[in-house]
Amino acid sequence: MEKQVFIDKKVVTAEYLQQKASEIVNLQQELKVTVDYLSVINYLAIKKDEFATSYFIKNGSLSNLTDSLENLEKALNQISSDICPDM
Repeated sequence: MEKQVFIDKKVVTAEYLQQKASEIVNLQQELKVTVDYLSVINYLAIKKDEFATSYFIKNGSLSNLTDSLENLEKALNQISSDICPDM
C-alpha cells in the first residue's frame, strides 16, 4: 500500500508537487535577474562609475529591485504556506 501525504486534509498529488516545483523554478529565474542587477551595481561601484551608478538609481531601477525582492519574499512565503500550512 502506497503512503499518502495530506495538506489541509487533501491528498497531495504529483501534479500539485509539479506545480509548486514549477513556481519555485520561476522564482529562481527572477532571483537570478535580481542578483545580476546587484552584480551590475557592484561592478559600477568598484569601477567608480559615478555617472552610471547615479543614473541607475535616479531612473528608478533601485526601486524596481526592491519591489522585485519583496515580491520574491511574498511568493516564496505563499509556496511555503501552501506546502506546510501549519508553519
